[in-house]
Amino acid sequence: MNVGAPYLLGTLRRQWFLITLAILLLGAFLAPARLAPITEQTPTGWVVAAVMLLTALGVNLRAAASHRGTWVAALLAIAVSTLAAPPLGWLSGRVLPRELAIGMIVAASVPCTLASAAVWTRRGGGNEAAALLVSIATNLLCFLVLPFWTTLLAGAAAEANFAALAWKLLGWVVAPIVVSQAARCVPAVSRWCDRRRTTLGMAAQCGVLFMVLVGAVEASLKTRSVGGSVRPADWLLMILMVAAVHIALAVLGWFAAGWAGLARGDRLATAIAGSQKTLAVGVLVALPYGGLAVLPMIAYHVFQLVIDTVWVDRERRRA
Repeated sequence: MNVGAPYLLGTLRRQWFLITLAILLLGAFLAPARLAPITEQTPTGWVVAAVMLLTALGVNLRAAASHRGTWVAALLAIAVSTLAAPPLGWLSGRVLPRELAIGMIVAASVPCTLASAAVWTRRGGGNEAAALLVSIATNLLCFLVLPFWTTLLAGAAAEANFAALAWKLLGWVVAPIVVSQAARCVPAVSRWCDRRRTTLGMAAQCGVLFMVLVGAVEASLKTRSVGGSVRPADWLLMILMVAAVHIALAVLGWFAAGWAGLARGDRLATAIAGSQKTLAVGVLVALPYGGLAVLPMIAYHVFQLVIDTVWVDRERRRA
């Protein structure tokens, strides 16, 4: 028992995020109605802004952006996310019913996650500055990328107010990063942030966990309203396709960055930021196509977190 206790504590310390993630997802899908009053009153935009601020405070973006690896990694991830992902989502949806197939196209076409890509990249010891650049670029480009791909592959334009969405993203994503980098121009603030990068990263991960809870509760409520019309075989096939698309994009980003001669940290940023997709925009765009169309986006969101948590922790131990 004396030997087991330190081992258990060590496991909890190393895997606290994955354990907490599993508990939150389980609670959200088992009792969404009880958690809904809390999550519905949460100002999610402010939570996203806080996570972006905490993440960016630990990064000297100006210094990181001066390195070739940061820009090459970011450009490769943007290409994977905006050019390779949508056709792959369309291809994987060919084996699914129509609404789920459209949902796969939407899930693959939405921009990079607002915060978790940078947080996961840092967690694995990668170049989080590159991941931040990908989050900014893909979210601000979504008003062009999303209508193009959904019209081309799904046969109808996405019914969403992308101009209003772009303004929200400027406030949620870009403004906190600008504020954080302006604060880092003060030498004392920069030194304080550098000394507390681990603490800032932990706080950002806690914010991501809360965002996951909000998204999972909303997803669970929507799933219960439309999920009954999906056959178990279609559920299983959709989950397999979602996991396959995410892993394929991550592998493509990893090897593309390797072929470009980038270091391990830059390759990790390309793989994570190029393959992660944001739930908030995905649900907004998928809903006009029907209730079932949101299910692939929900599944993608859940499985990218689980898969990438296991992967980046393994990469961190290897590094």
